[in-house]
Parts: sequence; C-alpha cells; structure tokens
Amino acid sequence: MEIKPEVILVACLLFGISNRGSAAGCRTSDLVVTSHTYPDPGGRPVQYKKLVNNCDCTQKNVKLACPRFNSSIEVYPDTAIKPDGHGILCSLYAGRPVGPKEKVFFDIHSSTQFSFQPVSSTIICYKSPSLLKRATIKHTLEAANSHPILSCLRDLYKVQ
Repeated sequence: MEIKPEVILVACLLFGISNRGSAAGCRTSDLVVTSHTYPDPGGRPVQYKKLVNNCDCTQKNVKLACPRFNSSIEVYPDTAIKPDGHGILCSLYAGRPVGPKEKVFFDIHSSTQFSFQPVSSTIICYKSPSLLKRATIKHTLEAANSHPILSCLRDLYKVQ
C-alpha cells in the first residue's frame, strides 16, 4: 500500500497545528509592570517597579517604553534599565532572559513618572529538554505604525 504525498502533507499540517507549543499563546503584553512611589528618607520620590513575566515561556531582549528617560537618572540596581538610541526605548537588564512567572524589581529615583510599558521581547519556549521550540515576537521602530504605543511615542517625540 502506497502512501500518497497529500496524506503525508495533511498529517504534517495537523501535527503542526496540534503541537504548536505554549509560545503560540505568549505575547510581550504578558510582561506586566506595576509601580508604587514612596519618598526616600530625604524626601525624594522613589518609584518601586516590579515586572512580572506572566507567560509560561522565557522572554528576553525586553524593550520598555521610556520617553525622556536618560542615564543621569538614578536607578537601583544600576544595570536594570539602560536607554537605547533615541531616548524612547530602554533595555531591561541588557536583554537577559526573564523566566516564566519570574519577577524583576528595580527602583527609579525621579519625580518624573515612567511607565516602562513593555514594547517588545523575544519569546523562547522549551517544549522538552530534547526539543527546542522558538517563537519570536518582535516589534521594532520600523514597525511602529502597527504598534500603538511606539507609533504614539514616535509622533510625540518626532523620531523617524
């Protein structure tokens, strides 16, 4: 009995659809940032930020919206947030991975409020130790017209 190529193709498609892995359900929006502001002992406002990865997959190369944030603003730990290029995006911990359900904490010493809304990330899912499945979700400045936050920031700060 000969198996037709069409049968093999359909079987592969069905297997691919049913075995998508958990990355299919993950998005950059699964990174949630919360903030509380309290004065330090000298009376200066300190923003206590917590970022939680609510995805079942690791996310790395996390970019956060941070218009007007610059390296002169005091951050603890000092490696937590670094502004990129045009002063619109910041990198979280130099792109290091944030694991599933992991919480990341950092403090900003500034009276200016920064939302640090997650804008982009690379999502990596490990289905099993022997099988690596990758899904990448990446929004860049070139694709800003399709991303409402970046589009608004680009228009607001006239970045090309």
